[in-house]
Amino acid sequence: MRRIPPVTEHVLGGAWVAERRVLGRLVRMAFALAGMMWLPLVLVEIQPSERQSFSLVQYQVYLLLLTLWGYDFRRQLRRAECVLALARAQNVSPQLISWNDVVAGGYASLFDVLCRRHSSRGWFAVTFTWCLLVGSYALVGRQIVRIISIIVG
Repeated sequence: MRRIPPVTEHVLGGAWVAERRVLGRLVRMAFALAGMMWLPLVLVEIQPSERQSFSLVQYQVYLLLLTLWGYDFRRQLRRAECVLALARAQNVSPQLISWNDVVAGGYASLFDVLCRRHSSRGWFAVTFTWCLLVGSYALVGRQIVRIISIIVG
């Protein structure tokens, strides 16, 4: 597994870009696993009540994953707005905005994805992201166990 690079003072797209890439992969894998859970239901005869119960949990998985995806999208939009606002305030190109500019503006917490930066003030974004991610994988794992028990039993 590749090591996530540290944020340097001159580079804005340091660790948070790598963390977003990791988060994106984890979300896509969870969506893929959740989507594949429907295949055994098509191929295996099960009781209607069991099918309904399984479907309800699947909807919970999708609810968590879509919430996580939407939350990450919203935070990415706020990051872009932050960079544009800083660039406008300094009358420079957005590519010239550095990590020091973000910290000086008080926007460091916007760039927390999977880890909290030392200059960040908040824990909510990281905690919320991890809770949704772990909850999604826990429900997907539960569904896998359920499918196996339906097939075997």
